[in-house]
Amino acid sequence: MWEQRINFSASAINLHPYEDIALARLDYPVTLNEHVQPIRFPKLSDSRSYVDMEGTTVATNRYVRNRVMYNSQCTKEHPYFNATNVDICTDRYIGGAFCSFFLGSPLTIEDENGVILIGLANRISSCDNNYPTGYARVSSFRDWIHNNTDYKHEHCTC
Repeated sequence: MWEQRINFSASAINLHPYEDIALARLDYPVTLNEHVQPIRFPKLSDSRSYVDMEGTTVATNRYVRNRVMYNSQCTKEHPYFNATNVDICTDRYIGGAFCSFFLGSPLTIEDENGVILIGLANRISSCDNNYPTGYARVSSFRDWIHNNTDYKHEHCTC
């Protein structure tokens, strides 16, 4: 029960019109259990950059923990990527390299309330280059996600 296969049709995929991110509407709901749980997105009031926080990326049977870095530093260290406000990057030198080609892999952080999805891998280079890994910053797409899914963002009166 720790793994489930959920089918969806090609017509159920909704690509963002400008960025490397997509949504998929599943044919039927997943069965939630101790191994399969929904993940939280950043709250609408969450304006953190996550810089210097430890992010975890999972792909297949391995995970890597890396420090989230400033986008300006990411752009400086990655000659083929200009990190903008819709991106988030991790530093390969602090935590290890994530150099397998698993685009769409999640980048999460953990705070006092649990795990939050903050990015989806969209710029992964070979290990030989030691470039930072780039992710689509989930908080940049909150409006698009809200307008294209049933997901309800958590509100905070902080």
